Amino acid sequence: MRSSVWRSRRSTRPPTRPLMRAGSARLNGDRSSTLSLDGFLGGAASVGAAGAAGTALGLANTVIAARFFSEEVFGSFVLLHVITAFLAAICSLGLDMAVARSLSDVVSDDERQELVGTAILFRLGAVFVVSLVVWAIALGGRASAASDLLMLAPLLLVLESSRSLFKAMLQGWFMFSRIALADLIASTANVALLLLVALLGVRGIAGLVMPRAAALLAASGYAFLAIPGRKRPTIRWPLIRRLIR
Repeated sequence: MRSSVWRSRRSTRPPTRPLMRAGSARLNGDRSSTLSLDGFLGGAASVGAAGAAGTALGLANTVIAARFFSEEVFGSFVLLHVITAFLAAICSLGLDMAVARSLSDVVSDDERQELVGTAILFRLGAVFVVSLVVWAIALGGRASAASDLLMLAPLLLVLESSRSLFKAMLQGWFMFSRIALADLIASTANVALLLLVALLGVRGIAGLVMPRAAALLAASGYAFLAIPGRKRPTIRWPLIRRLIR
């Protein structure tokens, strides 16, 4: 009799441990989602702060350029910037957004490294082809100020395109704070180097191009080093078709 009552009590005992485990797992999931949301909001805030700082530094950059350089030189640099932005859009082919989306979807680290290496080599190849076309146009025409600007365009093109691609890769890893730091490096270095060059007495177009190129190089170098994992140069044609489709 006692044994039957004991068995009935054991059978009706509430399963506390499974419920506790389920509650703990649910709590851990809530905590992880909260941490990821906090990281996203913190990264977005850092990007916004870097954008505001970049706007202020860009205004300072314009003031310095207008103060120390002639209207002709400053206008030529603005035209060079427009040409570089146009060529960068041609080289992009929508690759930046495709890389960011693909990196956020991929789980395997090996596939991510292959994607990074393939995207970098594909971008460098596109920049090389476009640069050859630009140089051919510049050398084929008559010697003029426009030809000189076209000769300088590939220098800024490779730096602008590289920085844009590296930032897209960091976006795919949701590393927004590193993106903000790369933008801040570019803006701060540009203003500091431009002021230094102006104080040294350089007044030609080189006085505006060199600080910009050095600032882009510093920002691109940091963004490249901030990308997680090894950067192995590789080409996977299925990945290229996947990125540009």
